[in-house]
Amino acid sequence: MNARIVSEKERQSFFRDFSRIHDGALVTVSVAAPGAGSHDEIVNQSLRGISEDRDGIVVNTGNGGGSPHIERRVRNVDAVLLQQTDEGADAEVDIASIDGSLTIVRFRSPALPELLDPGVE
Repeated sequence: MNARIVSEKERQSFFRDFSRIHDGALVTVSVAAPGAGSHDEIVNQSLRGISEDRDGIVVNTGNGGGSPHIERRVRNVDAVLLQQTDEGADAEVDIASIDGSLTIVRFRSPALPELLDPGVE
């Protein structure tokens, strides 16, 4: 796996493009906290987007069609990393908080972004 740091100044555009490309992809959202271990908070739900506002980063999921919308907010963000397979497929986004906790948005099936983007012909 290869990791790419997403700088603070590029996060808005990164999340906008990332969310558009991966809309509907199945993800699992896991949270790991120092001393508390890790657990899956959201399992196999459709990604509806990741965004950043003044209160942190928000991961939105939900299958639509009457299924509940599930949101995970990450506050006090320290770093954002995009993890890609050796072939360049997006595998997960890691969101680290200042308190040492880590939120992982992991794709069920990593895919090359250019294969998912309808704007690329």
